[in-house]
Amino acid sequence: MNHLGVIEEAELFRNAFLSSKIAYALRRAENDQALDNIDLGSLQRGIKLFETIISGSLLVEKDSSVQGIAPSTKGLSAFTLALRSLPIDMRDQDLGNYFLLCRNYLQELTEGKPVDKQQLQALERFFLTLAKKLDAERERNDFVESELDRPYA
Repeated sequence: MNHLGVIEEAELFRNAFLSSKIAYALRRAENDQALDNIDLGSLQRGIKLFETIISGSLLVEKDSSVQGIAPSTKGLSAFTLALRSLPIDMRDQDLGNYFLLCRNYLQELTEGKPVDKQQLQALERFFLTLAKKLDAERERNDFVESELDRPYA
């Protein structure tokens, strides 16, 4: 019996790996190292990930003011994991706008524009935490699956 389908399992792994790659690119930018095409590709995929997160936040916050991003149910799980990746004291603010600001920082980096080091550090922490949450979710589901597959004594 499978708790998570193969597609969901692969998506958790892919997003955890992507989050780690984005954190690595942010660390390089933080250390004033040139970003290569792999880093830029990771950051561009991070922009798409933030757009998915924002689409979920638009449903939760009942807001449709973000131009170019429509509310979606697909974004709900991404928003939930992103929310759990934030420090508790940040969870009370306008999260849709916060995630939009984060998306914009990634966009500026891909365009070669400077981003404040504190913002880079906060983004790096967010993506490292997100990667850990995604891995923990996979492990939790692997554990549930192994417990469900265990024969009764």
